[in-house]
Amino acid sequence: STRNAFINGNGLAEFLAAYSRRPDTTNVCGMQVSHSFAVWHVVRSLKPTAIIESGVNAGHSTWIMRAAAPQARIISIDPSTTPICSQQKRWIDELRRD
Repeated sequence: STRNAFINGNGLAEFLAAYSRRPDTTNVCGMQVSHSFAVWHVVRSLKPTAIIESGVNAGHSTWIMRAAAPQARIISIDPSTTPICSQQKRWIDELRRD
């Protein structure tokens, strides 16, 4: 099954390697490791060509999705131009800005 292949393969190791490179290691009011893993796993499994994200805050979830789907077009929408929790800046996806 896909689940067994993921657990017995290198999926968890790939996620942990990506997670260790995240730009904001504090992320006080966003996704923590368990939710980050869930999003990463779903995106990695579905292999979408496009993702629409509603609510960006500091950009952590955008970063996780980009790590899971490097070729996907990610459209991120947020009514605020700055993060709402003490993060100093928002991570902006510069990989595919088309």
